[in-house]
Amino acid sequence: MGRDPRRLSGGQLQRTVIAAAVIQQPEVLVLDEPFQGLDDAAARDVAAALEALRRNGTGVVVCAPLLPSHAPQGARVLALADGRRVFEGPLTEARRAGLRRFGIGTQGEPLRLGDDVVPAPVGPAGPELVAVHDLRFRYPRERGAAGPPAGLTGVDLSVVAGEVVALRGPNGSGKSTLLQHLNGLSRADSGSVTSGGVRIGRQPTGALAATVGYLFQDTDSQLFERTVLREVSYGPRAAGMRKDDAARRALLALDALGLGEFAGAHPYELGFVQRRMVALASLMATGPVVWALDEPTAGLDEPARTLLAGVLARHARGGGCVLMATHDAVFADAVAHRSVWLDGGRISPEGATPR
Repeated sequence: MGRDPRRLSGGQLQRTVIAAAVIQQPEVLVLDEPFQGLDDAAARDVAAALEALRRNGTGVVVCAPLLPSHAPQGARVLALADGRRVFEGPLTEARRAGLRRFGIGTQGEPLRLGDDVVPAPVGPAGPELVAVHDLRFRYPRERGAAGPPAGLTGVDLSVVAGEVVALRGPNGSGKSTLLQHLNGLSRADSGSVTSGGVRIGRQPTGALAATVGYLFQDTDSQLFERTVLREVSYGPRAAGMRKDDAARRALLALDALGLGEFAGAHPYELGFVQRRMVALASLMATGPVVWALDEPTAGLDEPARTLLAGVLARHARGGGCVLMATHDAVFADAVAHRSVWLDGGRISPEGATPR
């Protein structure tokens, strides 16, 4: 209760914001992606709170890019595409309405991926791109809090070239904290971290951008330039590339993500999904071998999820590696070679279900 909201994990902060809205017991409650970034237990808690409000007479409107896997009896689905209504009715009918042609999939359904996106076999003797040994890190104790948030305790992890690894576990388990050590956003109290052959020490985080690309859970915090092209060109230029070469690299990344036509637009003129893809294009254009992605599928519709799966597969097949913190089990199972589970700042036995 006494925690600083800025110290909460993304999922914990999401629940806090929802609680602040729910406690007011409004007549109508509108939620934009309320289950984004939540673990299964947290999602059930939020769903139960919303159902209690609904039973007490509150109208609940949930906005999401995918059809829900289930909904309360009597709930209606309003599907929109390009600003117009393409379906309205019960969830059971929505599933049979062919909404996939509008890019609207269903939560929990397997991704439809081509053979070129399925994880390619990776040998254990490949070059090691991420090496974490006995990593320990604790956040400072906060005044009024029962104890400091979970950090990391004795984490060991090795990722080789060609691997896509999913970091999974409950909210607050240390997934984002581990990712932040890969590029120096957080610094270990003890132990060692090596990314892309570079030992992470006291060097500035910006000096590591060409080695480790980091995609924030809130990607809007990464966007600051006046045009999409300037935004995506910034990383290559900061890494020492000439302006014209950086622009060419940026355009290639934008084209790969279907954003070439928006090069002259302001990033905040774009929709949420497109802004997330601009942030990813900025990472791609800089050319790091290690990608650290925090909840990369959050807010993405089915076409964007499929596109992202292909981008990750190509990077891995080209000799890079990907580590992604995610609660998206369907996506992780489809694109990752393996999942690493964290709980309370420790790595659980591989493949085990966290508490």
